[in-house]
Amino acid sequence: MTDVDQLIDLIRTELHIDMPVDEQTPLLTSGIVDSFGVVTLLGAIEDQFGVLLDDSELSAETFDTPEQILRLIEAAEPA
Repeated sequence: MTDVDQLIDLIRTELHIDMPVDEQTPLLTSGIVDSFGVVTLLGAIEDQFGVLLDDSELSAETFDTPEQILRLIEAAEPA
């Protein structure tokens, strides 16, 4: 399983999303994930991937699709 597949599974599980999600699915701009979901997802990502994501880097331009989120994870500091 690739990192993006792990991330998508995490997103679907943590946020209880029953619809298909792929690496290009817009999560924030489509309304699938709201601000509470971002907080939930952020904690789960940091736990599963062992990183610390800088809140100042999170926006619809950087945290909207699983592909964008994975780029943040790959660039993040280890926890």
